[in-house]
Amino acid sequence: MSVDECPIDCDSCVKWPCPELNHAPADPTEIDRLRALEIELKRLLVVEEAYRESIIDTASLRTKVAELTKERDHWKANHNDLKNRLAFLRQRPDLPVDRIPVYEQLVKERDALVREVNVQRARAELFETDKHHKAQQEAARDCFIIMFDAASYAEGFEEIKAKYHLEDV
Repeated sequence: MSVDECPIDCDSCVKWPCPELNHAPADPTEIDRLRALEIELKRLLVVEEAYRESIIDTASLRTKVAELTKERDHWKANHNDLKNRLAFLRQRPDLPVDRIPVYEQLVKERDALVREVNVQRARAELFETDKHHKAQQEAARDCFIIMFDAASYAEGFEEIKAKYHLEDV
């Protein structure tokens, strides 16, 4: 017997999908609890569907943001090239305007030279830092050797003061 074929049409009878459970009188509080659970389940399904849609929307927005960022970077690069070309033309008003490819080549060479100078400057700073670090290591090693020689503690201290120009405290 299906749920729709119930011979008893009453509110105290719960119509279950399982035929064995149909026509079993149910407690009114149990029916209210089941209806509340059904309402909660529907609410959770709506929330889950909204969450899935938001995930899909987020993924599509991320791809759109990536595309727009790429386009923005392209326009920015072109803008920087135009600014460099204009700055170069302002510096050299004696050059004719019909030689734009030559200007572009000169701007690229100038930018390459600027990058090379920056690289050399960074290498020099690194070398100076490394030299300073090695000098500090040597000073620390000398201090360790001299200070922990029990036989010449006082002489070692005087040597360190003389070598590194330390004053009495």
